[in-house]
Amino acid sequence: MWERTAGNALDASTPGGGDWLLQTPGCWGDATCATRPGSERLLSKMTENISHATRTVDISTLAPFPNGAFQDAVVAGLKNSAAGGNKLKVRILVGAAPLYHFNVVPSKYRDELVAKLGADARNIDLNVASMTTSKTAFSWNHSKLLVVDGQSVVTGGINSWKDDYLETTHPVADVDLALKGPAAASAGRYLDELWSWTCQNKSNIASVWFASSNGAACMPTLPKSAAAPAPAGDVPAIAVGGLGVGIMGSDPCLPVPARPADGPGHQVRRGPPRQHQRRPRLRHGQPGGERPARPDLQRHRAHRDLPAGHERDLSAAAPLRHPRLRRPRRQDGRRREGPHRRQRPREPRRRRQRRLLADQVPRGDQRHPPRPPRPGHR
Repeated sequence: MWERTAGNALDASTPGGGDWLLQTPGCWGDATCATRPGSERLLSKMTENISHATRTVDISTLAPFPNGAFQDAVVAGLKNSAAGGNKLKVRILVGAAPLYHFNVVPSKYRDELVAKLGADARNIDLNVASMTTSKTAFSWNHSKLLVVDGQSVVTGGINSWKDDYLETTHPVADVDLALKGPAAASAGRYLDELWSWTCQNKSNIASVWFASSNGAACMPTLPKSAAAPAPAGDVPAIAVGGLGVGIMGSDPCLPVPARPADGPGHQVRRGPPRQHQRRPRLRHGQPGGERPARPDLQRHRAHRDLPAGHERDLSAAAPLRHPRLRRPRRQDGRRREGPHRRQRPREPRRRRQRRLLADQVPRGDQRHPPRPPRPGHR
């Protein structure tokens, strides 16, 4: 799904600044990467945006759940917002690969957040879930989004994993961007689609694991502001999100392609393809079965004594043959040879040997008088 919006602004710390582009670790030129200003800027931006929340916080990433300093940044922002008297609805959704993230348990992560929030957890309704839309097609949520009140968004390719981005000597070089304006609402609507499917399938433990706090039900949507978000700048944005396999069977926005009309009265067929129907072959004796004899078949008809009207049907796939023209089979199953292939019967082997031996005896020998040659034999 996608949506184009205008009136967005790049969310930098200072007007016209370039830190709206959040890079990790941000230690270009430093071989040791001892100081990581990019990672520090990302964590502070997460806390800053969540601290300004008044209604909703929507987080989406790839499993496992945000941990380490990423989790601390989320908790710090929620505590700051709750300290201002706000009651928040928070959704945290991760996409889990089959078996690989079998130990990603939403109820365990919910308990960790509630313990770190302390007394502020009473003002925060949590929805925590992991989802896999299709195990056979290997499809699960892979988006990275932090949407606050539908007004600001941080998105890109950075996963909230401490072991790959923070607590390692070889951190992953990745990038996010911070944006304000209507594009944040587009990101929120995309997450509503993912959560709608999640809430519908929360009873299917093979696809969804779900947990909540304060007895909150699964929230397919979050409360929206009554007024449309005011334009924050002049930056156009196109929000694109993939739903993967299993959420929707087809795209209702795609029209059915119509074939061009062949002429007046042509109708476009949108049903299943028609089955090929063969033309019925005309048999001798049926109406239309009598065909005029062709001159080039007179010789074959005279040789095989074909009845009139039984020449090859040019509109059929096989010749039309009369049952009486089939060569009968012998008792041993072999087909008899036709008249044009019939040969003279062979002479028995012993008789032929005696004849050849008699032909080799000299004529003067009285014991074996010469035999007169038989007709037809040499």
